[in-house]
Amino acid sequence: MDLTDNIRSSEISIREFIENYYKCLKSGKENFLSQFFDSYKKVSPSIHKDLNHHKLDIGVLFYTINRLPPDIFETNKVVLAATSAGFEKAGYFIDAGLKTGLWRKSFPAFRRRKTYFHSPSGTLAGYITSPSDIDDFLNCLISFQIEWQKLASFLHNNVEEFLARQNYQLLGLNEVEWLSFKKLLGDNWKSIIMSCSRNVDLSVKLVEGDKTLFAQLATDWWQEISGKSFIFGLENIPIYVISSNLHSLVNIIGGYVRRKQSEIFNYTEHNFPDLYQEWLRVNQAGDQVRLSDFLYYISGKYFQYNPQDLQAKKNYEQGLGIKQIHLQGNLYCDVQIIPVKSILKSNSIDPYIKVQCPELLNNSQSLILNIDYPLGASAYYLFSLLSQTLKNIRGFYIIGKSAILSGEVGDVQIPSIIFDERSGNIFHINNVFNQEFPFPTFQSAILQNQKAISVYSSFMENRFQLEGYIDAGFNIIEMEAGPYLTAIVENFLKPESLQSNVFHLQNLPFDFGIINYASDNPLSKTMAEGPMALRGAEPTYLALLATLQHIIDLECRQPSVK
Repeated sequence: MDLTDNIRSSEISIREFIENYYKCLKSGKENFLSQFFDSYKKVSPSIHKDLNHHKLDIGVLFYTINRLPPDIFETNKVVLAATSAGFEKAGYFIDAGLKTGLWRKSFPAFRRRKTYFHSPSGTLAGYITSPSDIDDFLNCLISFQIEWQKLASFLHNNVEEFLARQNYQLLGLNEVEWLSFKKLLGDNWKSIIMSCSRNVDLSVKLVEGDKTLFAQLATDWWQEISGKSFIFGLENIPIYVISSNLHSLVNIIGGYVRRKQSEIFNYTEHNFPDLYQEWLRVNQAGDQVRLSDFLYYISGKYFQYNPQDLQAKKNYEQGLGIKQIHLQGNLYCDVQIIPVKSILKSNSIDPYIKVQCPELLNNSQSLILNIDYPLGASAYYLFSLLSQTLKNIRGFYIIGKSAILSGEVGDVQIPSIIFDERSGNIFHINNVFNQEFPFPTFQSAILQNQKAISVYSSFMENRFQLEGYIDAGFNIIEMEAGPYLTAIVENFLKPESLQSNVFHLQNLPFDFGIINYASDNPLSKTMAEGPMALRGAEPTYLALLATLQHIIDLECRQPSVK
């Protein structure tokens, strides 16, 4: 497969940048972020649109601040390790410090990453679970510091005067951008902006990050799951593995949200009037949005502010047989165990789901193991472990967000070819969702037989390279499929087929499918410019509806199940 000269020439700067920071980090020394600025700017990430512009890049600040710990504004130094033992060996006694108050939890809003802050020294400690964690964390730090130093240079020694007058034009912002920036920083925005006068050059140090430790984290992860679910006998029972979010599938099966729809709508009308008006506008305009999708979307806000109902929801789902497993280990990746027969116990299952074989389902011993999708390369370690442990994987389905190069935000993308940047492997897959997609759409397009790129991170793509991908016929940009497929190849293909970097996965011992839904277009509107919001409700739930219906249909073709 020709990936075009555009991709290769652009990839050189990306690989050089990655090799440079890994070499520096593996030295075990402290590295100041400013030493990576030049090579970062050569990459020119598409997500960092105003990297070289004389104005703040509000988009990339929104992206990074939400993915960095809240104490980042007071941080002087960042240390990274895979385990508590690694931190302690380097002299950072986080567990003991949490008990005495010297360390405190400082978890990001939009990343499932354990990070802790030591206020006396301004040290931020982050647990890493794969090379993707390093790529993501470091590049968030670099891009954040570049923009924060812009802010410091704009304000010089006039921070207090600026705060008094709020002369946002000084930052190259208009009023809308300024208000968005203040909202991003929160109620303490004045003190946060004051902190830019420190103008600290953050340092980062990798104190532990051997790949064997990442594999051990996956082993520890599975041991904790096994210990909390031994009654199911996971190793030998028929299992459908899904990598997705942890809210969609239980909403579809349990239906608790639909049972509470009156309370949810009333709460939204009185507490989120803009959102409620959006719902009225959608209906009045004739735009078709499923009632269930809207309820699923707004229920997140409802349960956030009504924890007693959230607990009632969990109790209801537990009564159906659904087990939520919240893990305490460093690999921050919770799971759900859902007996297939629990589908019949729900009297409020999503109306799109059809069960043609209730007796077979009622006798089914199969389970759904739903993994809160990991970040990038963590997927490799997790599925390698599952492949070696589970003896009866009946199906494996990867569901998640992606970028789209030709299409609209919210489009459903179903790949048949995946190129993995990290390994250089090319995978031709027999994706069951290319054969059939059982549900119609109202707003989203269903794009089948697509080509996908599995990338290092959101920051490791630039416009030149993305245009090269378009020329080569690629349309999906994501992070997990490549690592998952590499694990499948290593564990299920014959050794003689591993001599090439092109793999045809047509006869796997389990059913297999991937569905992506487009969260952004990096050539126009990137993830840094805002979340999918309501636009993401339909494709998110369509993907999980299609997956659950497919599992039910497979179970209906298992007449021997007792």
